Amino acid sequence: MCVEPIHMIVTDVMMPQLNGVDLAEKLKILRPDIHVLFISGYAAGHLSAFSKDDPPGPLLQKPFSPDALTNKVYQILN
Repeated sequence: MCVEPIHMIVTDVMMPQLNGVDLAEKLKILRPDIHVLFISGYAAGHLSAFSKDDPPGPLLQKPFSPDALTNKVYQILN
């Protein structure tokens, strides 16, 4: 079985049933080297009211441009 590397995931902090922070924690167990970029339309300081923690990693606020996403991904992976 060939398993290709997953270098990064982009996940919204707020999702139904499984929030992005919990998703990242579960993925890090399987792939400890994976990078995570959190996105959200909520202000960073208000996220803890909806989830157990503010994102434990880079956060890109919505709305964002394709260039902003590209730049953030480049920063994280390099």
